Amino acid sequence: MSKRELVTAAQASPAARGRRLWPWLAALAAAAALLLALIPPEKTLGWVIRPVFLHGALVQVGLLAFAAAGLLGLAYFVGRSPRVAAWCLAVQETAVALWIAYALSSMVTTRLAWGEWIAWDEPRVRASVHVLWFCIACLLLVRWMRHPVFTAVVNIVAAGAGN
Repeated sequence: MSKRELVTAAQASPAARGRRLWPWLAALAAAAALLLALIPPEKTLGWVIRPVFLHGALVQVGLLAFAAAGLLGLAYFVGRSPRVAAWCLAVQETAVALWIAYALSSMVTTRLAWGEWIAWDEPRVRASVHVLWFCIACLLLVRWMRHPVFTAVVNIVAAGAGN
């Protein structure tokens, strides 16, 4: 890529960058779906192992996203960059979306594996619900306050609490 193309790409609007991102995300989702479809059934769970793997992957990626948002919060304090603040918020929103997807997949997986929608007796289920309400509350506060320092602090605290 030439220097001129790099400058043009860097100056593209967020909407234009987002339009270029969707095909990559769709390809990634299709690859994940294909890999899940190729997993052979497990002896005890049978084909239910597929949503179990998806649910496990979503929880790990969600936790990593919260950690990344926390690191971006720390990075904001180093340079006070508006770009880092924007990334911090974007990664926080992504982490919350991933955690919601994880919670929904957890319900489906629990139903398929154990016949109930929510296994309240499981400590991990209760912990996941606490993380869910906490991360949604944090995001709502961040969106309401609209202040980069507050966003950074919230993401640092959320990353510390979740990991």
